Amino acid sequence: MTNDTDWKKLQQIGLKDPSGKKWSLKYQLENIYRDNNDDTVSIKLARDHKKEQMLTGAYLRPASLLNGGAYHISVKPAKGHGIAVTEILFWDGPDTSIATYEYEEEVDWSLTVCQCCLIEPVPEECDYCNCSRYLLDKYENSTLPTVPSTTIAITSQPTIPPPYKIVNNPDDSVVSKPVDTSTPLAQKSCGIQILNGENSKIVTWCRFFDDTFPSLKTAVDYNITGEFLNFKIIF
Repeated sequence: MTNDTDWKKLQQIGLKDPSGKKWSLKYQLENIYRDNNDDTVSIKLARDHKKEQMLTGAYLRPASLLNGGAYHISVKPAKGHGIAVTEILFWDGPDTSIATYEYEEEVDWSLTVCQCCLIEPVPEECDYCNCSRYLLDKYENSTLPTVPSTTIAITSQPTIPPPYKIVNNPDDSVVSKPVDTSTPLAQKSCGIQILNGENSKIVTWCRFFDDTFPSLKTAVDYNITGEFLNFKIIF
């Protein structure tokens, strides 16, 4: 490991996800323990009994991704009810907008009859369907109820929303300064995720800046026994 001055504990609520997803996570200092004698770092994952969120932690250290390199990491993945995710994240962006990748199972559209045509926008995996023909046939063969017409006189003026968004701080404290509710740009990043649950997997992924190209990802089923897993990552 490197010197203590190279490490930083993450302390924040949620993640600034480029997709706009809200993460019910709270990163706090007390969930991280470092044993210098044993050369290990432990992170506790627990459910908040006061709010619908998970209490967790993260350790940061500088990494030179520009010049490449090899990283050897030994990880004992978290476990618990549901799906516990342990991740090794390589982040090339500002510390204030750290985000991760949410793995989702690929949908097998071949098991349906072109139901993917109903999704907006139509996914690329649906290219075997003639969606224009499918939607036309679907609505031509459907019976729509007859709705009686009604004339309503509007006398009140429409309400114009304010040019700002009214929000509360994630910790329910008083808002004393403007809160940044914008969605950040995606940053160059890669990660390894260990999904410990009913269908345990190891997921690797990489993302491009501003999502210029689709994210790269792969997943393999893996029987996680609770022992340490050894990873070697080469850039």
